[in-house]
Amino acid sequence: MTKLSLRSFQEIEEVAETDQEITYFVQLRKKPSCCPHCDSSAKMYKLGQAKTQWVKDVPQGNKRVKLLVYRKRYQCSSCGVQFWERMQDVDPKRKMTKRLVAFIPEEAQCTLVAPTSKKLGICQGTIRQVCRDAMTDEEYNDLMERGFQTSGRRKPKE
Repeated sequence: MTKLSLRSFQEIEEVAETDQEITYFVQLRKKPSCCPHCDSSAKMYKLGQAKTQWVKDVPQGNKRVKLLVYRKRYQCSSCGVQFWERMQDVDPKRKMTKRLVAFIPEEAQCTLVAPTSKKLGICQGTIRQVCRDAMTDEEYNDLMERGFQTSGRRKPKE
């Protein structure tokens, strides 16, 4: 079993492995030490049932990696606000790890959208949006001009 090397997750087990994908069942290592709303370090109470959430991660070898994250809900005893455990290694805008968000623009420098999309199991629009968020407008426009398009055909030069 390959190690995930994500500091905020503890690997419980490798759920499944196919020819194209590896799925891990993970949980967060630490329970919250303070309330995200009032910053109180008062006691946090577990609330209700936990839920699972899918998160994508960087490929291992030629296989896509998905994490099935077991998350708990808490309530602050000081202010009464209810909240889910925060996932530090997960991008706040997307259901993918921060290292996958960093990996996508690097991958974009040497390949097209369609193969990248297939390799990572992420739709092409999301890949473009991640690149747009990570790059300056000039870098992104240069990438588009070089052929980071939906098909293998490059734009004709004018």
